[in-house]
Amino acid sequence: MKGNQKVNKKPLALVAAIGLAFTLAACGSDTSTAGDSTATAEATSVPTKDTAGINELPVGDSGPQTNDALTIDLVYFQAVDMEHGSMAMPPAAESDMHFEVDVVTNEKATEWGYEPDQFMP
Repeated sequence: MKGNQKVNKKPLALVAAIGLAFTLAACGSDTSTAGDSTATAEATSVPTKDTAGINELPVGDSGPQTNDALTIDLVYFQAVDMEHGSMAMPPAAESDMHFEVDVVTNEKATEWGYEPDQFMP
């Protein structure tokens, strides 16, 4: 790097944390069904949303992260059967939980022509 340029390490740390979360979720192999055990996380965490009977619980305690024009939130919820298109996802009976990364625009995105709170794939 030249001169006085500084490296912003927050975006890199966020990407690494999300990658680690997905890697750990993919590596787990528990043969018990969801009804065999009680989820202790539901008893200790406060739900963030309740959409169609699904309680999204935050992953970690830092909450949504904002980076420039995007707000990124990592959540999980109970396993449910989902329409998944071309993705290979196991049925709810073979899953413990579902991880989800919510990426939406914020007020700064208006500088790029996007509306705030718009889903970003």
